[in-house]
Amino acid sequence: MRSRSRIFKKKIFYKNFRKQFSKKRKNLNNFRKIYWQDGFISLLFNITTNESATGKVWGGKMARFKIEDDFYLDGKPFKILSGAIHYFRIPEEDWYHSLYNLKALGFNTVETYVAWNLHEPTEGNFNFEGNLNIDKFLQTAQDLGLYAIVRPSPFICAEWEFGGLPAWLLTKDMRIRSSDPAFVEMVGRYYDHLLPRLVSRLLDNGGNILMMQVENEYGSYGEDKTYLR
Repeated sequence: MRSRSRIFKKKIFYKNFRKQFSKKRKNLNNFRKIYWQDGFISLLFNITTNESATGKVWGGKMARFKIEDDFYLDGKPFKILSGAIHYFRIPEEDWYHSLYNLKALGFNTVETYVAWNLHEPTEGNFNFEGNLNIDKFLQTAQDLGLYAIVRPSPFICAEWEFGGLPAWLLTKDMRIRSSDPAFVEMVGRYYDHLLPRLVSRLLDNGGNILMMQVENEYGSYGEDKTYLR
């Protein structure tokens, strides 16, 4: 009986939470506090822009994002409040729920890596379907009014096998994560399949991608500046 009572109380709590959130979701840019009692999040913030993400990116007017002494969206200071959700770690059917919760917590941006070894598990065979449909993931985020920061390999770390690099690269005579022409050729071929999916979703093209990061934590690995260029 006690267990059933707790379940009933939780249902009432979440029902009331949804009601309250539905009334206030249009004011997510207001001053607020968020406390995640599991200890992961304890934030106090104030978004300085007066425009919502939805109104600027998907309201018919093309938004412009600049990095100067601060982040600027259409000439106004903009605070990026980003949380990481890696689409390839979550079943496709759970994307909406996870992104919705991110938005409900008050974040305005989702960050995700792109795992090369999943999208090209064997040389020359590419997969962008199902749980790897990054197009759908970004569109879902956009539909919820979230901007995106995308980190498209080639090395992502992310506590992921071989840092996201395909294992079949080890069968090649090349130096990975360098300007070695053999490695650059493999990356280029992969990017030929990946980047067109991302370019169409850049903010300048009416999408929700604010920024992209190429490579990750390279300073602790090498000093090949030619490779980074």
